[in-house]
Amino acid sequence: MKRLDPEWGIQGAPDLAVEIVSPSSYKRDHLEKKRLYEQYGIAEYWIVDPSYRSIEIYVLKDGAYELHAFGIETEQITSQVLKGFSLEVNSVFMKREA
Repeated sequence: MKRLDPEWGIQGAPDLAVEIVSPSSYKRDHLEKKRLYEQYGIAEYWIVDPSYRSIEIYVLKDGAYELHAFGIETEQITSQVLKGFSLEVNSVFMKREA
């Protein structure tokens, strides 16, 4: 199957989904969307939580998500889907005022 159709656009599920958690979306992002993305075969799912300044990375293995990486503050996390891509968790959050 061609993934890019000139008439219909991109076909199929993306390889990566990223959700930014807010207090009102915590349950939806950690449970409902995680199940939905798993069901549709999204290979990697990131949950970015500004409250805890953390990032969780889940990868799809045998049809179910497994925690691939969890990082906070100055820790490095690495994507499995985006080969060679890693980042320091703090780099995605605003700097805290002193």
